[in-house]
Amino acid sequence: MDSDVNEDVVLSLSRNKLGLSVIICCLLVLFLNYPTVQSIIPEWNSNGPYSHGFLGVLVVIYSVWWQRHLLLQTHLQPAWLGALALLLSMTLLIIGDLTNIQQLQQMSLLLVMITVIWALAGIRVLQILVLPLLMLALILPFWSLLQGPLRMLSTFASYWGAKVFVTDLKLDGYHLITQVGVFSVEPSCSGLGFFLVAALLAICVSLFNRLNVRKSVQLVIIALMVSVVANWLRIIIIVVVGAQTKMQHSIVQDHLTFGWLVFAACLLPLLMIIHRYFTSMSLPSALKWLLMLVRFQVNRLSAQLCWPLLLRYCA
Repeated sequence: MDSDVNEDVVLSLSRNKLGLSVIICCLLVLFLNYPTVQSIIPEWNSNGPYSHGFLGVLVVIYSVWWQRHLLLQTHLQPAWLGALALLLSMTLLIIGDLTNIQQLQQMSLLLVMITVIWALAGIRVLQILVLPLLMLALILPFWSLLQGPLRMLSTFASYWGAKVFVTDLKLDGYHLITQVGVFSVEPSCSGLGFFLVAALLAICVSLFNRLNVRKSVQLVIIALMVSVVANWLRIIIIVVVGAQTKMQHSIVQDHLTFGWLVFAACLLPLLMIIHRYFTSMSLPSALKWLLMLVRFQVNRLSAQLCWPLLLRYCA
């Protein structure tokens, strides 16, 4: 009896030491690659497509904490194949540093952290953390390649949608031309931010409701479609309202805050679909999550707009 207890204690201590080693190694990787980490922060602190980064970090931390009991019950077993993958990802990180390709550095840094977990803790732990790691990937700024296709789709869709209401609308590249002004669909108008946030939301729902792979993929696809349509509606409304008010309406100037409000409105039917077909989550709970997301983005944008004015006034 005493020997069994001692074996359990020894096993628990060794598991804790190995788990602590994984955490220390991940922190060490971040410390040694501080310039790459530093290049991520301005993207999170901007009005660009990665402005949800700080909120995403909190979601990732909470999702790992939410699975702590499952992680503690999992046997940690170092993997030689993970060690080999770690060497390959470190090689990729070195190549990114030598070539000074920022997106490659950021992507390979994530791969190094993933392979550290795989090498030290084993494939079972990596399987448990796959959704939090996907969420972490969705807040890192290496998705800019998607801006081109999303921008092109948004330009054509908004042109045909707005033309129903603005008959004299013309299309010239990424410019929507009216008699009162020109609306340019810039890369920042591609809707990449909505795209990533929608995927993040879908993965959160999949994780916290323990959906299977098939339902999770279906939910992510539906969420991405909703985000794309939301961006189309945002541009269409801005073009129509701008043309009718001779570019004087406030949403023509402050289209970022307006865009998040449109995105939130489009998420309402998505939450109803989630409630009806995917989870038992109550609509009031879902609306609280949505309100928190929108409030965070609107408050952050308002602070960034008001802070320079306050500094100018104080000076």
